[in-house]
Amino acid sequence: MHLFIATGFFITLVSAIFLIFLERKGNFGRDYLEGDQKFHLNPTPRTGGLAIALSIIISMFISYHENVYTLIFPAIVLLVPAAYEDIVSSIKPFYRLLLIFLAVFFLVYMNSLEIKNLGLSYLDYFLDIPSVNFLFTLITLTLLINSFNVIDGFNGLLSGFCLMVLASIAFISDNVGEVFVYEMSLLSIMSILGFFILNFPYGRIFLGDAGAYFLGILIGYLVINLTSSSKISVWFALSILIYPVYELVFSMIRKKFFFNSPAMQPDSFHLHMLIHKNLINCNYFKNKIFCNSSTSIIVWALSLFSIIPSILWYDASLVLFLVCILFIFVYTLLYLKLIALERK
Repeated sequence: MHLFIATGFFITLVSAIFLIFLERKGNFGRDYLEGDQKFHLNPTPRTGGLAIALSIIISMFISYHENVYTLIFPAIVLLVPAAYEDIVSSIKPFYRLLLIFLAVFFLVYMNSLEIKNLGLSYLDYFLDIPSVNFLFTLITLTLLINSFNVIDGFNGLLSGFCLMVLASIAFISDNVGEVFVYEMSLLSIMSILGFFILNFPYGRIFLGDAGAYFLGILIGYLVINLTSSSKISVWFALSILIYPVYELVFSMIRKKFFFNSPAMQPDSFHLHMLIHKNLINCNYFKNKIFCNSSTSIIVWALSLFSIIPSILWYDASLVLFLVCILFIFVYTLLYLKLIALERK
């Protein structure tokens, strides 16, 4: 595995360059400029996630790791329809959600994943019931995967966030002796970096839905495995991932109750979009692509507000719970300020 941790970078890089070539020669996976959530300046391939997935899958198969089939099979179930959407045509939100749910079902069932010991006795009582725990884990992972797709809006935003999260997971897993999680985190970091240098800051290739969903299911799998250790609080998982999770939950609430629009309908009022439109003056940039990329830097800084304390107090449930509450407060306050600017 150690050899292919290093080569993961080059597999992704070569694959991504080839996919860029395919897009330029034959419009393969081209993302055009129309739509509320389009902030790029030129047509760009949205197939970068396939390069990352290919790198990790090849590395796991060659290393003959025992978890290869129980992780890769659910990932492929997720990747096939997502890649179809990136390359051929969009899929209706209901069917997309159904396919994500199916992939997560296989992941949870084949790996016996469980989220337990929340530190709240009345909830832990219900989570001790196998069927309830299975359903709870299923719903939680499905929400996490969707949340990753929601925040994938600017050059490097999601991939950079994933690098920070995976670095946190690698650091903690090494401290507590979780070898598999540690090695998979390093492999994932190297594979994402091969894409990241092409995506940030110039945006030569995007993750696409396949990339966002794949990274969501991968990180969800790793963080649940990590928090199954008695040395780590299960709240560590939520605290390092609170940004995308709260972005999804908050977006669904505001759309339904404040914007009077369908909860699953895309719009241009996510936090990262408001930051781009109201906090960044594109006139300062000679190359306008840096206006796009600077948005990601601000969002990374915001996400570190919860990630850094999570690393420091990974075993302290109360502290991690308070970190989540504080992040929600800061996010909501910032959002309200930005939406007020937007209305002006």
